[in-house]
Amino acid sequence: MAPSQRDLPYEADSKNEQLLIYYKVCYARVLDYRRKFIEAAQRYNELSYRPIIHEDERMEALKKALICTVLASAGQQRSRMLGTLFKDERCQKLPCYHILEKMHLDRIIRHNELTEFQNMLQPHQQATVNDG
Repeated sequence: MAPSQRDLPYEADSKNEQLLIYYKVCYARVLDYRRKFIEAAQRYNELSYRPIIHEDERMEALKKALICTVLASAGQQRSRMLGTLFKDERCQKLPCYHILEKMHLDRIIRHNELTEFQNMLQPHQQATVNDG
């Protein structure tokens, strides 16, 4: 799934690839902060395939894609994204891979695994509801 040059709203007609990467990173972060997790996951995943980006940063984008996918609302898009990430061999190197695996295979996630995953979340990703 190759990202197109026109998949982002209001994208400038720049030929500067580095500038476009910065734009796409910022757009993914905005989606993440707005709690549009599945859209953010898709953008982070696209960034993880860009060869212009350093390998460490691509792995960080992949990790963010995985976290956003787990946080996304249940549905067909999330199921597809779980499948995409599960098939991606690079995800096996990530510390939260076991959560992805269990969600994709519909297995039970233990409390200690959930706590470990929760420690990876950024403050804006941690929702607090009425009962805490």
